Parts: sequence; structure tokens; C-alpha cells
Amino acid sequence: MVTDRDIYKKGHIIAKPTNDLPKENLPSGVYPTKLDGPRDAIIYVPEGYSVNRPASLAVMLHGAGGNQDHGMLLLRQYADEKNIILVSPASRAATWDIIYNDAFGPDVIFISQALIIAFERFAIDTKHVAIGGFSDGHLMRFPLALVMEISSPTLSLFHQALW
Repeated sequence: MVTDRDIYKKGHIIAKPTNDLPKENLPSGVYPTKLDGPRDAIIYVPEGYSVNRPASLAVMLHGAGGNQDHGMLLLRQYADEKNIILVSPASRAATWDIIYNDAFGPDVIFISQALIIAFERFAIDTKHVAIGGFSDGHLMRFPLALVMEISSPTLSLFHQALW
């Protein structure tokens, strides 16, 4: 697992898609990463996912006080239609560390670990990788995206706001 904390203190997510490992053809559904008990990361596999048709990937970050289930809600209704694998990690505390501590910390490591699992298990279309969030998740996603080292020529940014 990820151990180089210095790189993560800068907000670097170094997980990269790997095409040299066999991928899994799992049925549609939500799968826990089992990285942490109650504040885990979950991965949603869309209907019709196939290792023969790489999926887009969206990392979804919840708002303050939220959890991994909340991040999943933002795009779940579109994931099946658009063939998007969703990765929704829970922050290590009530909100993301960049917000309450004004520095990157354990959240970046946890997001990296969740992405490593997704990239190892599933066929990902590296041209369609996105990071998005709601509320505090929206604030966390922008600095992360600036330093993400995912080998994607286009890393999309988006956020969801409810008024």
C-alpha cells in the first residue's frame, strides 16, 4: 500500500491505470474497498461494464459531515447509461483535511489507495477520468486535480451544488 507520506502532503495522487494486469468482470453494484471499516471507500460498477469496453472513472467527494455513500449519490443515476465507474471515498474525519487542517494529509493517501484498487481491478478509459464533489468535496477536488498525476490527457473537474 501507499507509504510515501511526503508526496501526499503535497496533494499528489500517484495512482495510475494499469493495462498489464487482468481485469475483473464484476456484475453491476457497489463494492467496498475494505480499506477501512465504517469510513471506507466504495466503488460502483455500472450495468453493462465489460473488460472489453473500458469505462470512464469519476472520483466523487462528499460534503462536510458526509460519508462514502453521499459522494456516490451525485452521479449514480448517470453511471449505467454513460459506463462510468464511480469511486467514492470517505474523508478520514468529518470533512476533508485540506479544509479543516489547511494541508493535505491522510485523505490524499486514502483516495490514492482507493484509486489503486479501482485501477488494478477494472478496465479504465484513461481519456475519461474525472474528479468531482459537493460542498467541501467540491473545495477538495480542485487542489487535488491540479496535482493529480493520473496519466490522463484530460482530467475533468466538476461540482454539484444544491440551491
